[in-house]
Amino acid sequence: MKDITLTSHVVMDIRIHAVTMKEALAFAEKRIMEGKPSMIATANAEMIMIAQKDHELARILNGADLVVPDGAGVLWAGEKLGTPFPERVTGADLTTELLKKASAMNWPVYFLGGNPGVAAKAARKFMEDHGSFSLVGCHDGYFNEEEEKKIIE
Repeated sequence: MKDITLTSHVVMDIRIHAVTMKEALAFAEKRIMEGKPSMIATANAEMIMIAQKDHELARILNGADLVVPDGAGVLWAGEKLGTPFPERVTGADLTTELLKKASAMNWPVYFLGGNPGVAAKAARKFMEDHGSFSLVGCHDGYFNEEEEKKIIE
């Protein structure tokens, strides 16, 4: 895999990696196998627009280990800026492929976010559709600082 730290484009001050789905998956697998926690973000046009005013979101996106081009608007911007992206890498597709890999490799998976019950429902639905994986926990997106420490553990 090429060094993705060198293959990124900037769209409205947001760094987005010019990777294919295969490269994004290889990056994630390498980080998992190395035991390196990493943040992968998906950037679409709406998120980039919000980040223009929400400086914390811009900081988070620009600080992510990998930001994939999720959306036709991002691909269009790359073309217009003369820095095309090789393909669209949607968060939904990337998540599905990572979960399939987790199932095959027996990686532990934790579902976090959404309204109460949504994470557990998503985990069940994936297992029904694609097979089981090592589910180590689920939690909705609402928690206090004390609960956050337990979730991180």
